[in-house]
Amino acid sequence: MKRIILSTLLFGFFGTTAILGQSPNDFVTTWKTDNPGSSGPTSITIPTQLALSYNYDVDWNNDGIFDQTGISGDIVHDFGVAGTYTIRIRGTFPAIDFSGTG
Repeated sequence: MKRIILSTLLFGFFGTTAILGQSPNDFVTTWKTDNPGSSGPTSITIPTQLALSYNYDVDWNNDGIFDQTGISGDIVHDFGVAGTYTIRIRGTFPAIDFSGTG
């Protein structure tokens, strides 16, 4: 019985990262698409700084599968339906830049 409980606890603590391909170094954010901004009510824009070097991947629904890879600048994604979405970014992503607009 103790072995099963310990295995479950270890899996719950360590297993999620290994199974979903997620790393504690990933940049995870949650977005509400229908807030005012530069993108439409069903999409988000990840803004970058022109002076910096980027090479990042994005998992648009935080399921451990990176949907777009090798991105070097801004990117827009349309979810098709307004809502709140959690995305995951990995790779070289030195800064997010909203230019003071939120």
